[in-house]
Amino acid sequence: MCRGADYVIFRGSEPLRTPAGRELCHADSRLLENILRELLLRPAGAPRRVGAYALFVLRRDSLEQGQDPAAGALRSWAEGDALVRRLLQEESGPGAAGRLDQLLEGDRGGLALVLSGISALAQALNAFLMEMEQGTLDLVSRDRERFMRFLERTYGELRAHEKAAVCLLAAAHGAGVVLPLLLALRRITPSEYASGLLAVRLGGAAEGGEAQGFSGLWEDACRVLEDISFHERPRREPAGLAELIRGGESFSLEFKSSLRRNLHTGKNDAAIEHACLKTLAAFLNSAGGTLLVGVRDDGTVSGLAADALDSDDKVLRHFWNLAKDSLGQDACAFIRARLEQVAGGQVLAAECATSSRPVFLRQRGGAEEFFIRIGPSSASLGIQEALRYIKSRFPRQDQAPA
Repeated sequence: MCRGADYVIFRGSEPLRTPAGRELCHADSRLLENILRELLLRPAGAPRRVGAYALFVLRRDSLEQGQDPAAGALRSWAEGDALVRRLLQEESGPGAAGRLDQLLEGDRGGLALVLSGISALAQALNAFLMEMEQGTLDLVSRDRERFMRFLERTYGELRAHEKAAVCLLAAAHGAGVVLPLLLALRRITPSEYASGLLAVRLGGAAEGGEAQGFSGLWEDACRVLEDISFHERPRREPAGLAELIRGGESFSLEFKSSLRRNLHTGKNDAAIEHACLKTLAAFLNSAGGTLLVGVRDDGTVSGLAADALDSDDKVLRHFWNLAKDSLGQDACAFIRARLEQVAGGQVLAAECATSSRPVFLRQRGGAEEFFIRIGPSSASLGIQEALRYIKSRFPRQDQAPA
């Protein structure tokens, strides 16, 4: 559900919250849809240890509150990282092939595929280490402190969603820090990540958990990269007002020449305000939409000068006072308004989401009215029609007017 600048996941009439009590809200609706799919489709029980919800909670409850799980712990993670110990030549033992053969239970075809992933991982790791001021594997083994500082600096330069990925994988898989870093930086693929974990016997989950096979580790790595993609995918800019205006009025778009001034009489007129408000109410009760004030019916931009509100602040204050007084403050949570300059003058754009409750239009001295969108216009419903519509459109909601 859209609310102001954010989208929110609701359960009934209440927003879902993280364990720390923060709402599951974000400006990207697709990210929230991904979380919702995971919560709805997961098997009975707690959310996934590695998944969209777990990553969101880690960001919202910890990282965004200035509480980084890696602060003061990154070195200890590195100390326990079997890959780091091998790089520092502090650990030896059975070769990767012998270890993987046991984990894959004799699946030689699977072994060959995993070993090919290890080869690619080795190349990625070497390229990563070359960034350590022209570091090499040999230098890492001789200069432990320099290597640790390099890991700390690399982690510190990550963004919050990348840090969440590293922290969650380190905790859930016992994965140390190097492989999660490489995955979060997109230096390795999910297959190479899983291969690397198996190769150094890091296939176990968090302490006390059961070991995961290749497919489980690969799936977790895919979920992490999917989450990262929501933060970095190219965003399509919303259509500009000029483009919207060229498309003409529709079910989800309506033009009004002014906010309060009757252009024929040259005087402020409550009927003009009512025309704007009924459009907002209809959008809120239907599928949402955009009201553009300062645009004539034929698409000509007339601007807001006729309303004689001599500052942007006064225009917006007048608009919000009208909306709060006539639609209710809770309905205003589903409206976003902005002023934008286009060729011809300034336009007020009021974008409405679908309300979670029925919205009635109340005006001083008049009866309450209930509007919906029918084609490119707003229609007032009679009492019986409104009751039938509300029953079908808002079946689980309190039927008190918003």
